[in-house]
Amino acid sequence: MAQTTKDIRIIFGSESGGGELTAEDIAESLPQGFHARVESMADVDVSTLTDGAFLFVICSTYGEGELPMGAQPFHEALTSARPDLTGLRYAVLGRGDKSYLKTFAQGSAIIDSMLTELGAERLGEICHHDASDWSIGDEFAVEWAGGIIEGLIMEKVPS
Repeated sequence: MAQTTKDIRIIFGSESGGGELTAEDIAESLPQGFHARVESMADVDVSTLTDGAFLFVICSTYGEGELPMGAQPFHEALTSARPDLTGLRYAVLGRGDKSYLKTFAQGSAIIDSMLTELGAERLGEICHHDASDWSIGDEFAVEWAGGIIEGLIMEKVPS
């Protein structure tokens, strides 16, 4: 199915629920006419990832660089099913704590690596939010997502 700029899928993997709040804030911030659905990575059917929607991935990190519980089923499903994700475009926001220097936002890197290995194309660099400074990450995430959406819209403008 062809990807459109109007269909947005936002998936989150979190340990404490912060990723879900971020995903919902991004969905609510999308311009009029965009259609977003928010899903926990634990509930994603990986065979539907190439449904034509642009994918936002929000993933935190747990412990010493591991995936949070909410992202583990998604990663396991990708690893076992190994779907062909050619044509899927996505962007990643990693949540973490920079006081863990060696493993900061490693959860998002794990998911990103698997998606690219399966043929998906990341738009831009992985964006990181440092939760150790206690800043409001959702405002940061909404601004980041807005930039991605602007880029998608600009791609559709004829030259």
